[in-house]
Amino acid sequence: MCTGHSTVRTRTNLSILHLHSACLFSRQVQELEEQNAGKEFGTFSWEDIFARASASVLLTVAALESYVNELYADRETNFPRVGTDLLIKLWETYEAKPVLEKVDLALLLREAGPLKRGVRPTQEIALLVRLRNALIHFKPEWFGERRAHAELSDQLAKCFAPSAFFSKGERMFPRRWASHDCTAWAIGAAIEFIEALEKQAGLRARLAQFKGKLSY
Repeated sequence: MCTGHSTVRTRTNLSILHLHSACLFSRQVQELEEQNAGKEFGTFSWEDIFARASASVLLTVAALESYVNELYADRETNFPRVGTDLLIKLWETYEAKPVLEKVDLALLLREAGPLKRGVRPTQEIALLVRLRNALIHFKPEWFGERRAHAELSDQLAKCFAPSAFFSKGERMFPRRWASHDCTAWAIGAAIEFIEALEKQAGLRARLAQFKGKLSY
């Protein structure tokens, strides 16, 4: 009698889990804003809002980066016209590159045309990544001499409403950006970007089955 053995390969993907976590923190920002509506800054723990807003932004970008990395992990399926050896070599070069450059390569390999820059949602994703980077690699500036903060603030102000807990004279970054309007904008832009990428590249719509559970 002959017996056979089969091996089942399993893998954990984090893109949807990161996005789900970002949604959770975004809802908590909304709850804290509603609980403290009308209160003056300093009479409640605004730091709790900042912590959750920061977590939501960081996890949203992490979801995007994980999603793109997962495309390359499934390279045989997603890029069937490209040889495995070439894909491995390309990935060695691109693995550490910014997320939008990885998307550029994915579209090229899918023969799907270039990524549309300067328009939404790509433009918003570029700004979201810039906000994430500014938080992670924060560089203090004196209030009267803010340059990089002022430029980033001006761009953010075009996308969402600032926190109501600060005076109108304070710029968006580094504090006034932390609002539910920001986290909702970030997650919405990420979802729109993934859906646009899947459509442009002719990829399986992985996000569709989870979208109904992503309340933010």
